[in-house]
Amino acid sequence: MGSEGGKILTMHPTLGTHPSDDELELYSLSRLQEVDTARIEEHLLVCQQCRDRLVEIEDFVRTLRVALRELQAEISPEVRPVGASAERARWGLISGLWGLPKPAWVALAAALLVAVVIWSPWSGPGRVPYEMELRALRAGQAEVPVAPARVPLRLRLDIEGLPQAAGYQVQVVDQLGQVRWEGWVNRGGEMLELAIERGLAPGRYWVRIYGTEPGALLREAGFEVR
Repeated sequence: MGSEGGKILTMHPTLGTHPSDDELELYSLSRLQEVDTARIEEHLLVCQQCRDRLVEIEDFVRTLRVALRELQAEISPEVRPVGASAERARWGLISGLWGLPKPAWVALAAALLVAVVIWSPWSGPGRVPYEMELRALRAGQAEVPVAPARVPLRLRLDIEGLPQAAGYQVQVVDQLGQVRWEGWVNRGGEMLELAIERGLAPGRYWVRIYGTEPGALLREAGFEVR
């Protein structure tokens, strides 16, 4: 910037003054100061190369959103793939992001860290569990108790009339029949109490109480998570 005849002259960016990848990334995320935003917008008007680079970065942002949705599904204990499926999912995600602008990986690392903190079902220690009492399903029963999704659950199961035992094997299965919780629960009076610390995803669930003999189903109660 200089002066001529008392007038202020402004030096406009030339075609050769390209913004860095970091600047374009921050511009695409609307995280630049106004003066820097104006400078880059002015440059983009005359530079096809930087417009193409900006398109690549914006493509990354869209891909990142998809990646975060996949991350949410992967860290949820109810829907997390296991074994070979988990390995394929991880490599598929990495392959999809490979070759994107290098500065974007900094944003990706930060975003994934935030996602783990926000979405992790076991985050927030000390949360008060949601307590719910369950009774045996009856023929034609349509309504079942409802619990909130992904919060610790404390279930109390009515076992009045069951064979006397020190405890029972208990399973919680989803609507596909997959076991989401399993364990031995000691008997205490006419109620069994079990804790599902990580909570459950939305859906329909059944609690099954088994005797000492393999496969001997003694009682079943249902509930829904929303």
